[in-house]
Amino acid sequence: MSALMLRDLYEYHRWANRKLFDVAAALGEEACAKDLGKHFSVPSLTRMFAHIYGADLNWLKRFKGTSPTESPFFEIATMAEVRRQWDPLEAEQRAFVEGLTDPDVTREIHYKTSRGEAFHVALGVLPYLLIFEVFEPVLQIGGLLIAVPAFFLGLLDWGYLRLLIVVSLAYGISVTLMAVLLSDMATRRYMRGRDLPLLVAVVVLEHCGYRQLNAWWSCIGTVQAMRGQTGWGVMRRRAFGA
Repeated sequence: MSALMLRDLYEYHRWANRKLFDVAAALGEEACAKDLGKHFSVPSLTRMFAHIYGADLNWLKRFKGTSPTESPFFEIATMAEVRRQWDPLEAEQRAFVEGLTDPDVTREIHYKTSRGEAFHVALGVLPYLLIFEVFEPVLQIGGLLIAVPAFFLGLLDWGYLRLLIVVSLAYGISVTLMAVLLSDMATRRYMRGRDLPLLVAVVVLEHCGYRQLNAWWSCIGTVQAMRGQTGWGVMRRRAFGA
């Protein structure tokens, strides 16, 4: 990842956070302070935005070489106070990110968690990310482009290909399905009776077309990044129902 790409990502991060904050703040302080129950990791919208602010604050401190001991789940009473503390942090965060160079992006970060546990991000994870995250869509689409013609040319055994397709789909579906079921067991987030079966159906259908389409889009993005097209481009946004 280049420093330019990191700056673009943080610019989007700040834009999205502020957009969501403004929508929530428009509901009023009383609505934002309302207890929403166990559907979320914090009880109210105010506490949720305070947590996002706290996470940004702690990570900026870590980037600068210190290890904050406080939990990022800050207890800030009002949305106005969250905004008052967040604005100068965003300015400090922007100044820090704008000053980064490409070598800075790849350096190791050593810090302690809020529980006092030592942690660091090693450069050894970068080859994994490069192979399995960046080039995985390219390998997936490339495999499809090779396998289909090879099958029609008689270069692939149908029995073996059928088994490979069934096993790969079953594995992908089972991993996603297990994550959904574990989440539901822990949080009971899907309260209505039809929610969980509907989500299971979506998990199954996701691997039958949409996942391949998403891999194709990822390939396009990878090619654009390799050609130096790292900006977000022109994005036209409109409200739901507009």
